[in-house]
Amino acid sequence: WSEAAAPVAKDGGAASRREGARREGAAPRPGPTSQLPYDEATPPPPQEPPQQQQQMQVLQQQPPQQNQQALQESVALNNTLIEERGAAIQAISGEVEALGELFVEVAHLVDAQSAPLDQFGDDVAKAHAATVAANRELERAANQKGCAIA
Repeated sequence: WSEAAAPVAKDGGAASRREGARREGAAPRPGPTSQLPYDEATPPPPQEPPQQQQQMQVLQQQPPQQNQQALQESVALNNTLIEERGAAIQAISGEVEALGELFVEVAHLVDAQSAPLDQFGDDVAKAHAATVAANRELERAANQKGCAIA
């Protein structure tokens, strides 16, 4: 079999054409099968923040002893930051817990006040009913003959 008669690959023969062009000294043709640094379906690799990139460049430019010392300093700084953030998270957690306790106390106060308010509403309803009944009796008495109220 010659290269020209080789079976066509799944990519439509582009790989075999590139291989043939490479052997003949010609540059491969760019096309839909040219390789990108990353596939469109997958996102590019995450970029390091500029600060970390600068730290890495500095570390790569230093001699090994300085490099190790700078690395130890960087680790110490990161540990300090982690401890500070941990302490801040603990403080926030305590404040959230205290706030939760305040909400529970307010709920208990509201619950404790609901019974007297219900009683007050019942008393107002009874007073209204008694007033309506008294007005009816007064009107009945006024409508009777010989009543001195009218």
